[in-house]
Amino acid sequence: MIKQLLCAVAFLSAGCATVRAQLDSCVVVHVTDGEGWAFPLPEMDSITFKAGEDMNENDLYWMRLEQASSPATVVKTVYTSVAMSKWYYSVENSMTMNYMNSVQYDNNDYSTTKITSYTSYTSYRKDQPLSVSIALGELIDSVQLSLRPDFGELIRIGVLVSEKTLTASNLLPGQKYYYRAYLRNKSVTDGHFFTLGQVRMVKTDSVENMRDLGGWPTTDGRHIRYGRIFRGSELDGVHDTHITPDDSLILHDLLDIRLDIDMRKEEERAGAVQSPLGTDVDYVHYDVVQYKIADRSYYTAFRDLLATLRQGHAVYLHCWKGADRTGTMAYLLEALLGVPEEDVCKDYELTSFGGQLRSRNSTSFTTFYDRVMAFQGATLQEKVEAIFLRYGITAEEIAEFRELMLE
Repeated sequence: MIKQLLCAVAFLSAGCATVRAQLDSCVVVHVTDGEGWAFPLPEMDSITFKAGEDMNENDLYWMRLEQASSPATVVKTVYTSVAMSKWYYSVENSMTMNYMNSVQYDNNDYSTTKITSYTSYTSYRKDQPLSVSIALGELIDSVQLSLRPDFGELIRIGVLVSEKTLTASNLLPGQKYYYRAYLRNKSVTDGHFFTLGQVRMVKTDSVENMRDLGGWPTTDGRHIRYGRIFRGSELDGVHDTHITPDDSLILHDLLDIRLDIDMRKEEERAGAVQSPLGTDVDYVHYDVVQYKIADRSYYTAFRDLLATLRQGHAVYLHCWKGADRTGTMAYLLEALLGVPEEDVCKDYELTSFGGQLRSRNSTSFTTFYDRVMAFQGATLQEKVEAIFLRYGITAEEIAEFRELMLE
């Protein structure tokens, strides 16, 4: 899956550079002595532009810089919002992308963390995605956006127009989107673009630390499907959190959430008996204990979750901040699906971007990890499967869960 970004730029001495299409699985630019560019450009044979044209060093966000085997070759992965803005857009914010691309962990050493290097102040919310903004060159007053070239199913939420600009929020990573723009009901321009990235955060004003469990690769070569399970902070309660009507539409209509799994304490939910997302959203409450494998509520909630997935709808998991209780449930689900140990840790640490620092070397996490490792199995996935089986989930339910969640 495409997880890095967007375009690559080299500082060439003169002349033109040709970027040749490669259908590879990542965005990597090979810069030698002015030749040799490579990154995936589906449906395009090549792009030619003068070196340095329409771009400068300020346009670049350097993700990785390393010397390749040959001293004459430097591998650079870069971010630019300029040179390829007609086709490729990252939906990962810069800090998330930097963390995802740069951090690697040793599964044999839980004494360290790297998340604190990425929690410094930014002018944007690090727990939110980037929107896609396209300058169309024509005055427009409405737009159609779809994942289908026939526009048979339109995306109506989070799509805005302003004079000559289309802006869309909360898009899926790794997708091709089609747009058709209108002025006074007459089509004036159309086209398509691609979204890049892996982590799908959700942009809302009133809900924090919200992201899709989708996108993570598994050890058998598959990925978790997007749009099935979301995790985040509470939607209402005693902590002065109140989801807005606009954000409720995002969760209900755009994300199709039809099950609200509330893992807060009784006193935190202020007597709630239904989801603030609507009467057609099922609501279940479990007062779970964070990091406690033996808490059977996690496995009862798993069955609720599985029932909703069978119906083709999405699930929202939350506690108060979406950090510990939600983090425990997300860890178990991701590990059960076969997400590598290192990546399960990284998703846990991404909660730090919502303002609640969580690290893989914390006492709470390492104690929980040690308890998981005590179960039988050669891999993390096998150990967590043994946990689910011990607490009443059947092998058939686990197999069904994987079938519904993986692609």
